[in-house]
Amino acid sequence: MAVISFYTFSHIKSRVEAWLNPWRYVSGKSYQVTQSLFAIAAGGLLGTGLNLGNPKFIPAVHTDFIFSAICEETGIISGIIMLSLLCMATLIGLNFSKNCKEPINRLICLGLSSMTGIQTLIIVSGVLNIIPITGVTLPFVSYGGSSLISQTMNIGILYFVSMNEKGDKDE
Repeated sequence: MAVISFYTFSHIKSRVEAWLNPWRYVSGKSYQVTQSLFAIAAGGLLGTGLNLGNPKFIPAVHTDFIFSAICEETGIISGIIMLSLLCMATLIGLNFSKNCKEPINRLICLGLSSMTGIQTLIIVSGVLNIIPITGVTLPFVSYGGSSLISQTMNIGILYFVSMNEKGDKDE
């Protein structure tokens, strides 16, 4: 299916070519990814300082490439801390699912937690050019009302399920 999509849809072919050889298309189709990598490198471990970086050179920096801007201005260490917090949130949700007695509650917690973790993995991998960029938002960080609303709803559902399970244990 992926091979068929590569040859059928020009935008997919363009993204894959940009991913495979970003330095060949620095001013063209790989502009976003290469600028992202330059921004992360410019920030170094501690960053350039708030509002002292140049993330404006990265198209869609506030949505798809917010991780690059964070790393540029606050450093790779801050980026790692942010990823650790998102990983911790995912693990807490997975722990909720492990402790659920009802199979449906277990599946709900597993699905919602996995969604956050996988979404984080996909966008950060794309920003670092490990996989082709997909346009997924970074949970709780990227600009985007529907993303923030859905992530907030996920937390509410996880909380509700965990409280329901806790209430069932008390009875």
